Amino acid sequence: MTASANPLASARAAKASTIWPSRLLLLTGSAAVMGGGIGALGLPLGALAVPGVAVALVVLRLLLPSWAHAAFAAGALASARRRYRAISATSWRRGRRLHAELSLAAVALAQGRYAHAEEVLDALAGAAMDLSTRAAWLNNRAYAWLRRGERVAEARALAAEALALRPDVPGVRHTHGLALLACGELDAAIAELDELHRMGELPALLEAERCADLAEAWAQKGEDAYAAEYRGRAELSRRRARG
Repeated sequence: MTASANPLASARAAKASTIWPSRLLLLTGSAAVMGGGIGALGLPLGALAVPGVAVALVVLRLLLPSWAHAAFAAGALASARRRYRAISATSWRRGRRLHAELSLAAVALAQGRYAHAEEVLDALAGAAMDLSTRAAWLNNRAYAWLRRGERVAEARALAAEALALRPDVPGVRHTHGLALLACGELDAAIAELDELHRMGELPALLEAERCADLAEAWAQKGEDAYAAEYRGRAELSRRRARG
């Protein structure tokens, strides 16, 4: 669902995504207090503080999505959730709010809160969507069902539809591979998950899932050595995501 740089870059992104929004909010609040206080004294500087607050809010609105995406890619899920909620709450455009809600569903899925993610997706089911947004909705719905072990055949159909719309998105391809694995198509699942790796460097959390799913596929084929190797890779990627 997201792209990521190397682990060190992801760590820097996570740190920046935590520090800078807080600093900007602090500056915005300070400007508001200063503007109110100076304005009450009748000094002209108070009038200058009001545009400063407006500029800070505009900058925050423009940069908050990238901060939220960086936090999600780096595995800082609580921070990502706060920022996506802020985007949803402050968006007057339907499309921006829809994307924020879909991202909140993705955060819930990454946290293992599948029932909550499905509630969010149910609420969005009737919304008008462009092709990319529709692919994200289909992918998240399929992923929730697959991780819960429910409605596997339907999940496979949704995953295939999402893949047809966005074959270039690693997370969509991963969900399709997971669907093939759930349906017992082991060779096809392994091929799909291997193709995902060839798409470029993945976020650590997604790579951990990919390796864990490959371990399961190889174990079901009776290839214990391959399964153990991929379990080890999955654990390494989880450690990278944590830190």
